[in-house]
Amino acid sequence: MRFTILNVSSNRLSGPVPDGLDNSAYKEWFLDNLALCGGRNLMLPSCPSEKKISSHSLATIVVTPLLLAALALLSIFLCCSCQRNPSATPSWKLTSFQLPQLDESYIVRNLKESNVIGRGSSGTVYEVTLYNGRKVAVKKIRNIVGSGRLKRKGEQVEVEVDTLGLIRHTSILKLLCCISSEDVDFKLLVYEYMSNGSLAEQLHHRDLRTPDERALPWPIRYNIALAAARGLSYLHHDCSPPILHRDVKSTNILLDENFEAKIADFGLSKLFDNLGDEYSVSGYVGSPGYIAPEYANRMKVSEKSDVYSFGVVLLEVVSGMKATDEVEYGEGVDIVKWIRNTIYRGRGELAVLDWRIVDENCAEEMLRVMRV
Repeated sequence: MRFTILNVSSNRLSGPVPDGLDNSAYKEWFLDNLALCGGRNLMLPSCPSEKKISSHSLATIVVTPLLLAALALLSIFLCCSCQRNPSATPSWKLTSFQLPQLDESYIVRNLKESNVIGRGSSGTVYEVTLYNGRKVAVKKIRNIVGSGRLKRKGEQVEVEVDTLGLIRHTSILKLLCCISSEDVDFKLLVYEYMSNGSLAEQLHHRDLRTPDERALPWPIRYNIALAAARGLSYLHHDCSPPILHRDVKSTNILLDENFEAKIADFGLSKLFDNLGDEYSVSGYVGSPGYIAPEYANRMKVSEKSDVYSFGVVLLEVVSGMKATDEVEYGEGVDIVKWIRNTIYRGRGELAVLDWRIVDENCAEEMLRVMRV
């Protein structure tokens, strides 16, 4: 076992911090010590006196008792290790992509039922608040050993880590780090926190038949669609090699506190050599209602498959309707067929727009987006 971080938060320390420790990289190590002062980069208040304490003095005042405490803890650890299985305390491995100096043990301790914000086939998602008040989303995924469908789920996790660990874009969800251990049967993916959930939740969790002033207004919907388009364009045109997402849908477009959109869930993504090339696939991936016809009919995929799926998202944005809904559309009918049938049976284009938000100020722009 080795120490990589010495975090002295919440230890009632007092006095000025020496210049050698006044570094913004250490600010999470000194939280909740209200009597500390003088560390401008640590966001601490100014000291009453201009007199600076030396590093040697701080070592005498702070490090010595900390050293004694560390020695005491070490002796306890050595005694306990003689009486129990060393594997009882997992040894965590943190692979950091965009958030250095994260305390993995703190993350694990906060995986509580009260912090659960979502559950799905791939795992449970928790909301965790860090020392500095920043929130992150933590997906807990069971390590899967097996074949067939279970093996594919395990491979999807690896693909997501490999893909999101390499790319950077304002419209792509940030994977901050991956936490794993050989001593437990799960791994943790830590993402930036998106407080407004998914686009699907914002569009579809309310009854379309009931007037609702909280329905997303058109300017916000338009900005969400634009951000998602920029994210897809980045994957297709700015990454080398290009990346095919293969599961673009409204539940995989997440929204932060300002309703800024980011594309998420890269478990089905695939690298491909050249834009415009079609690739044969052995089985279906994606979600019903979003799968491009050429994929369904000929088992061929290209970046156009993502574009088709994004077009379905645009139809959800302008209509407020779901990609598939047997109650509203009937059996075997998706949103694309429903909109086509509604228009060509004489009701016109305006009939498919979300009546909760459409007015003379935005109707024409909504129609232009639908025609795209």
